[in-house]
Amino acid sequence: MIAALLSDLWPYLAGLGALLLGVLGIYRRGKADQRRETALEAAERMGKAAEAGRKAETKARKDMAAGATPDDVLRRNDGEWS
Repeated sequence: MIAALLSDLWPYLAGLGALLLGVLGIYRRGKADQRRETALEAAERMGKAAEAGRKAETKARKDMAAGATPDDVLRRNDGEWS
């Protein structure tokens, strides 16, 4: 009796299974894209921070070559952040 009932439902069950697999695949692709995007943003932030560090070091070296002490350079840098 159950076999007779299920025989009419097999095409629908197979379609539902295929639909669920497709949704799962799209979900996993979205998660992978999100991880990739987050990693890209982190790399961009690290690049910007490294560039800012290089600029600060260059500026500090120029200031010290002009006669400023390390404490003077530190105070000027603190003043720029405030």
